[in-house]
Amino acid sequence: MSNSKKEQPLVFTRNGARNVDREAIACYGMQSIVLMENAARGSVDVILDIYSKAELQHVIVVCGSGNNGGDGYAIARHLHNRGCQVSITPITPPKTPEAIANANIAEQMGIRFVIYRDDLFVEATLIIDAIFGIGIDRKVCGSALTAIESLRQCDAKIVSIDIPSGLDCDTGLPLGMAVKADLTVTFVGFKQGFNQVSAIEHVGNIVVVDIGCPLELIKKYALPNS
Repeated sequence: MSNSKKEQPLVFTRNGARNVDREAIACYGMQSIVLMENAARGSVDVILDIYSKAELQHVIVVCGSGNNGGDGYAIARHLHNRGCQVSITPITPPKTPEAIANANIAEQMGIRFVIYRDDLFVEATLIIDAIFGIGIDRKVCGSALTAIESLRQCDAKIVSIDIPSGLDCDTGLPLGMAVKADLTVTFVGFKQGFNQVSAIEHVGNIVVVDIGCPLELIKKYALPNS
């Protein structure tokens, strides 16, 4: 992990991270899609700072149906705007309003959408994993499992958004199967599971991105002594 123990940011459980988002929206009047936009812009700043032009030559963004997928669609847009060649592969269609909105924007911009196939990732120089976020608490199955298996076998660098897909936020254990990322760009703070031995081979280096949530909420819901 990239942060020493002394320098580690605040740590959150699944419920704690959800509460930060929920109260930022319900009590402070922030909009979910604005938080998503902040997450996407911050993620792209990190990605462009770390990876070379060669590694950014062909980026494939793999999106799930929820708001983690929504982050992925927005990240694809910002990478496209910064001159990267980007393709988007939806594993399942977007379902949340924010994911649908960002998918529609990407489509209107003419960003390439590619249906998943077994050899898809051979084309990639960098892969953005935006299949599952911190909400998943059940065993991975179906098309997501197939995609994660392919990601584990590919040679390209992988950046996971908020958490490697399939990793349990609280326990740090794979839910049957989880992505092994080279870099995890996570939001607000570390997730509790990141500090477990089982997570080390999955999270890679970790960078925390501030998405604009009120500091009062961040301090309120962080784990004590983190």
